[in-house]
Amino acid sequence: MHYTVVQLHPSNGVRSLSGGGDAIIEENTWISTQKNLAWPAPSDTSKYKINIRNNHFSRAENDNKEPAAVIGARLLSQNKSAWLIDENNFYNSGVENELPLAKIVCSDTSGSIPFTVNFTGKDSRDPREKEITEYRWQFADGDWTGNPKSGENVFYTFTKPGVYEVCLTVKNKSGKYSRPVYQSILVNDPQIKHPFVFCCKDSYEDSTFLNRYLMQAVFDDSIIAWQDDVAGNEGWQRVVIDLDKFGLADGTSHRFAFRLCCANPVMDPEHDIPEIMVWLDAAWAGPQGSISPSAGSFEIQKLYPPWNQRFSDSGLNKNGISRFSTVLTSDDSRSGNRSARIRIPYLGKTTKGMWGEFYIPFVVKK
Repeated sequence: MHYTVVQLHPSNGVRSLSGGGDAIIEENTWISTQKNLAWPAPSDTSKYKINIRNNHFSRAENDNKEPAAVIGARLLSQNKSAWLIDENNFYNSGVENELPLAKIVCSDTSGSIPFTVNFTGKDSRDPREKEITEYRWQFADGDWTGNPKSGENVFYTFTKPGVYEVCLTVKNKSGKYSRPVYQSILVNDPQIKHPFVFCCKDSYEDSTFLNRYLMQAVFDDSIIAWQDDVAGNEGWQRVVIDLDKFGLADGTSHRFAFRLCCANPVMDPEHDIPEIMVWLDAAWAGPQGSISPSAGSFEIQKLYPPWNQRFSDSGLNKNGISRFSTVLTSDDSRSGNRSARIRIPYLGKTTKGMWGEFYIPFVVKK
């Protein structure tokens, strides 16, 4: 298997390669390698070749001004792994004025579906007056990569309601990337007066073991408004719920929970793939809803508050400690840099109906 990692999320560095296979790590912008760079070294690392090329590392980590990429590769080399560092990587001491500056200008920031917006990066610039050679856009929509486009001037049509954090990253003639910049786009559906929208993702491709796990959108503890099993390879999904269909009227207060539920038990964890991770992002309670944009897209310093967590009795072990873990994370996201994740740890037995969730109160407003 050839595991290729291309244009990773700008804030979270290299994702785990512990699954095995060769890898190419290229064209990434790691603004702070001190916190973003984490390369696990599995026991079978020596079997694989990891090529690090055409990246921009902007923070040195030791007295010799070596970036963490070099240090990490050296440490892994001591484990006899075949990590290669291409000469086309760029390093500097983290001086911000060495990077190009991206800027988004758009024709409009809110509208109704289908909502077409024109975007331009023409005002992006380089402090050293080097030419901007590449514009990378992501629209927080669609498939795994957010439906990327390239070019100084692009347009995009949004077909579902919600808040979209459109992202632009630019590259200069020297191959250095800017920090990503974001523009919020608010999209309504005239046919849905009180929408609740969120994005979610599970951690695995299709497997016969995974249909026993469910992601659920639960309102007020009892209304399961949406659910989907963890099996499949949908990537990020944008879920739109019409609150009026469930009797959640204008001006009333409610609670939304994103829940990971075990529909059937896992009694043989060594063979039944019990470790499950699901992500939530871009939660939006309609145009005037009471979930703030920063809380809904998890661009916040801590998850609790404004969110809370809860577990079923069977989700606790004999010492009263949760079998689940919940965290604010930058390992994957659909909107901005962060999301929230629920995880069932590896090799943990589960019981039928066991669940863990994080939840937030909100008010329905048109």
